[in-house]
Amino acid sequence: MISINTGDDDLKPVVSFSSEDLILIRAVRDGIEVIPINVFGISSFCCMRSGYFEIMANESNIQTLLLSFYNYVHEFLGPSPEYQLSVEPEGFLPKIKNVNVTKLHFRQCPRANVLEEYFSCSPNQECVFFKTWAQFEFIPQSKICDTNNLKFDCLGQPTDQILTDFNGRSLVLELTSIKESTIIEFVNQWRSNRKYQNLEFVHINLFRESYEDPLELMEEIGVKENGLAVYHFKNRLDIESKSITSIKQKSWHYVVNESTGHVATISIGTDQFHFAAWRITEKEFLVGHPIPKVPSNDA
Repeated sequence: MISINTGDDDLKPVVSFSSEDLILIRAVRDGIEVIPINVFGISSFCCMRSGYFEIMANESNIQTLLLSFYNYVHEFLGPSPEYQLSVEPEGFLPKIKNVNVTKLHFRQCPRANVLEEYFSCSPNQECVFFKTWAQFEFIPQSKICDTNNLKFDCLGQPTDQILTDFNGRSLVLELTSIKESTIIEFVNQWRSNRKYQNLEFVHINLFRESYEDPLELMEEIGVKENGLAVYHFKNRLDIESKSITSIKQKSWHYVVNESTGHVATISIGTDQFHFAAWRITEKEFLVGHPIPKVPSNDA
């Protein structure tokens, strides 16, 4: 199922395009009237559900219908609304331009070239939510890595390439696996200012405990100590714009960008890695987060 949403929280005009056989079964089950219609010269069916209008057609016609409808809506409303695309597990990935927010949930992932075609049609999106428990692959330097706020939920699948190629503001990787060497290289690239100039926040939760000795990993990275620092980051949890929440990240360690002098705090556990760029200098940072003094043993 694919839903196109203009993103207006009050009106929410939504059209859902689905395969004919699947939706006819649902319509009979739910007692919803199905009406034959002709849309853009293509014979199909439609029904009204709670909050959205559903169009059904043969698989071969869905892509044509969807693109025709989307082009009509975009011509009528223009670029100002937030255009959202949601692809459910049984859906397919269309080639649509000017999408701002994408939610992808795959049982079986499309091939890397198919994914790239979509993100090339709608590059530099504000948010992308990508969920799958199947194997997936992106081409190197994929357009998905140009997303401003990117979230993956992938049940143990490696996302080293995503972290390495990411160019956006925030990256959340849930239930993933990432090598320690990738984490070290990521921090070194940020510290040397060779990459990640736009990055503000990285939040990684591993599927299984993979970092056996977090302290040793931090030593290899070369972190410095600070007093407790709590970074607050506003992040969008889902395709709905109202799902924005504040994430707190606690840390007692930091690194310094060698070019800008700015600080980034780092927290590493056996099953997690957190990174936050503060956009302030080391001196400014330590004023607010001084290292606690150890009490003297002298009487």
